Amino acid sequence: MARRFQLDELIDRCKHQADMENDDSVPDTVWKRFLSMQYEDLFGVVAETGLRYFERITQIVSDGTDNLDEPLDMLSVVGLDLIVSATERYSLYEIMSQERNAFVSSGGLNGHRAVAYALVDDEIRLYPTPPAGQTYEVLYVYQPPDLTLEDDDFLVDVVTPDGAAFMVWGACVRARIKQERDPSLHRVEREEARVRLQSWAVNRLMNSPRRVVAEGFGDQQFPRDGDWWP
Repeated sequence: MARRFQLDELIDRCKHQADMENDDSVPDTVWKRFLSMQYEDLFGVVAETGLRYFERITQIVSDGTDNLDEPLDMLSVVGLDLIVSATERYSLYEIMSQERNAFVSSGGLNGHRAVAYALVDDEIRLYPTPPAGQTYEVLYVYQPPDLTLEDDDFLVDVVTPDGAAFMVWGACVRARIKQERDPSLHRVEREEARVRLQSWAVNRLMNSPRRVVAEGFGDQQFPRDGDWWP
C-alpha cells in the first residue's frame, strides 16, 4: 500500500490550506523544509507502532573482522541473515549485552559463520567472527529522506490519505507560526490526522499474522564449532 504525491503538489496543498496561494512570504524552499520536518514525524508515527512499512534490504560482504558497517540510512534493524545460496540462508539473532563474553570465553572468537549480532555505535558486530567473503543481508527501517534536497517532481509516500493530511496541516502550522499568525485550527487538524494515521497503522499491525517461530535451536541452524557455544 502506498499513496504518493509529487513534492510540488504537496506544497500547493499547503498554500491552499494555509490561505497563502498568492503569498510569497514563505518561499517554496521553506515549504520543502517544513514538509521535510513533518515527514520525519510521519515516519515516527508509522514506524514506532512496529508496522513493517518503511523497510529496505541490503547485502554486506564480511571482510574477516567482526564488524559490518551499518547502511548509512539505517534507523533500526529488523533482521540479519547469512546468505549461503539462493536456497540456503540462516537468521542471526541479537544477543544481550550480558552474552557478549560467551563467544570469547568458550573459545568461539572465530567461527565458520556468525550466528548472532549486536548493534554497537554505527556497526553491526558479529558473533563469532566469520571469515571474509560471506554475504550477510540486512533488513532494516530506513531514515526518512531530506525533502529539501529533492526536486519538485520527487514522489513522497505519505502512506494513507490521513498521512497526506498530517503532512499538509503540520507544514501549515509551521508556516503560520513563522508568520506570527494563529495556527490553532491547523494544529487541531494535524493532531486529528495524526490519531487517524496511527490508528490505521496499529489496526494493520494487529491484523498481521502472529506465529511462534522456533528457529536457531539445533545443529541445522547453529552448528557448534568446538566449545564456543555457551
